[in-house]
Amino acid sequence: MSETPLSIAEATAQMTAPGQMFETERTVINGVEMTVWKHAPRNLRQVLDLSLNHAERDFLVYEDERFTFDQHYRIASTLAHRLSEIGVTKGDRVAIALRNLPQWVFAFWGAMVTGAVVVPLNAWWTSDELAYGLTDSGSTVLFVDEERLERLRKQLDNLPELETIVVVSDDPKRPAHIDAKHDRIRFMGFDDFLGEVDPTATPPEVHIDPEDDATMFYTSGTTGRPKGAVGTHRREGGGPRAGSGQLIVVDDVVVTRTPLDGTWPVRRGREGPDFRLSSLRSSGQSRSGWHMRCHIGCVCL
Repeated sequence: MSETPLSIAEATAQMTAPGQMFETERTVINGVEMTVWKHAPRNLRQVLDLSLNHAERDFLVYEDERFTFDQHYRIASTLAHRLSEIGVTKGDRVAIALRNLPQWVFAFWGAMVTGAVVVPLNAWWTSDELAYGLTDSGSTVLFVDEERLERLRKQLDNLPELETIVVVSDDPKRPAHIDAKHDRIRFMGFDDFLGEVDPTATPPEVHIDPEDDATMFYTSGTTGRPKGAVGTHRREGGGPRAGSGQLIVVDDVVVTRTPLDGTWPVRRGREGPDFRLSSLRSSGQSRSGWHMRCHIGCVCL
């Protein structure tokens, strides 16, 4: 290794040179020529598959709960099949309105590998704001915790495309409190919906191109209604590579305090609702990237 200091341009040239991990190439995307990572995963299914390289290592820690990479992979895969069984197909919108719980991550990856577009909704949103995000995105399935379910009860008749609500308990030691009925929308507790996890489960076989839509994150709506910003699999798949560029390596422990939906934990003068799981967010990078970066082998708290 050379001891001569390199300029940023020189270091970048070395890292992106032919044959290197960060090699780039030019390609045409939707009629526009762009520079892309040559060796990046084609889609997030490939990112999830790569996580099995660290199968027995801890992936996620929440209070007294620990999940290895293998456990997460099997839960996400089983959840993907459950979603497929209720009719979720490629391009459908699956929304997540949860505080920072492990089920947020399971829902994200389970929906992602069905080919659905994942719609993380701001956990701080009011009843009207949550209803707006669900109707604007056209979400047919919602993963929600008990607190946000309470906010949505009076809006159920105003959500014409929503078909299924999966409720996550705030306490892992008890089933979710649902206590809700609707003549059109079905309700299920997360544990009942997931059912028994197959220890050999793999994701459904779905063809996913790099330019297929993967996520829809909403803007803050400072000057008007929030806008749903869509990210492709190529876009979101850059998260692990960005993490490598930040020198996050195997066995690193990532602890941050921003929420998984991509918003900041301080709003209206107070902190958000107990954000003990967090998003690793950097300027210009995927807001969903913290748990994707953890697939390079670090532990997420």
